Amino acid sequence: MLLKSVKKSLGTATLLAVFGLCVFGYPTEINRMLGIQGLLREGERLNGPEDITMLIRAVLGIVVGAAACVGVWKILRSLFPTPS
Repeated sequence: MLLKSVKKSLGTATLLAVFGLCVFGYPTEINRMLGIQGLLREGERLNGPEDITMLIRAVLGIVVGAAACVGVWKILRSLFPTPS
């Protein structure tokens, strides 16, 4: 029971870490890598109230974070198999 809770918590932590990194970690570098730097209007602050690139990075963070979460769960399942 405890191991199941730990697996779930590690998956959630992975999802949140990847999401936070995509949205707040390196916004300029991620925008440049995705080629969306041009969507930021002239004079607009990065991560400002009308920053459309933040929404794009958030969606990317959720998708990549969910994939990383599933990957962590698969690795933990193979390392610590549940008895049947």
